Amino acid sequence: MTEELDPVYFTTRERDFLIPAVWEGTGDELHTNRLVAAASDFGGRIMSGIATMTLAVARLDGADLGAPPACLEWDFAGPVREGEKVRVDASRTGGDLTVATSVDGVTTGTGVLRAAPADLPAPGDPPAPAGRPDGARSRGWTITAADLELFADWIGDGGEDGRDGGSGPVPWPLLILVTSGLMGRDRLFGDAPSGQVLNRWMRWRFASMPVTGETVHCVLRSQTSRRSRTRPGDQVSRIVLDTRSADDGRALTEIDWVVLSR
Repeated sequence: MTEELDPVYFTTRERDFLIPAVWEGTGDELHTNRLVAAASDFGGRIMSGIATMTLAVARLDGADLGAPPACLEWDFAGPVREGEKVRVDASRTGGDLTVATSVDGVTTGTGVLRAAPADLPAPGDPPAPAGRPDGARSRGWTITAADLELFADWIGDGGEDGRDGGSGPVPWPLLILVTSGLMGRDRLFGDAPSGQVLNRWMRWRFASMPVTGETVHCVLRSQTSRRSRTRPGDQVSRIVLDTRSADDGRALTEIDWVVLSR
């Protein structure tokens, strides 16, 4: 049986552009620098897709940012710009939560948070690409109490967990933001320099979560790139990677990720 949730809304604010860039870093010119963004294809600042996803889930009734889903899939369909009002529609079927974001009737993202792990690869998916050798590692990021406090301050009135700040579980969207930054800073999506990185699609499987004070890093399993067929000058990269604890080596997540870079 499917339960349709009432739509909720949020309007993008200055802090929604600046705070996520603390963790994501690379590619954040489109999110933080109005002059650079004005000269881009978008004509102005756009939200980080992961930040938009985080705010959308956090605003839903009963949102739990402290306990990750078994599997998360998200399609980043379009940009959200500064000052835009985002509508969030959602439904629950069993333990699964399906979410869609839109602006003025135009879909900007769709995703599902699954209670049970999804088989990888999904039907119709190509096999994981063979690319750079397995084992390339990113630098680490130690998730501190300050990270949790800043995340909680940013989310504000959304989400039942992850608002106390400085203690308790690491919110799963924070782990995604940190991983995005590690992947971008160390160019795990490709060797070419890139000043613009856009998320296109991702699938995460959560095995374990870090605790406050723990250091995480990414381990590359495979990566391939090609030129975009629809956006001249852009590169499409598919990355299969894990996040792991640098403290004890345990696996935290398995990730299949597609990004556009320029």
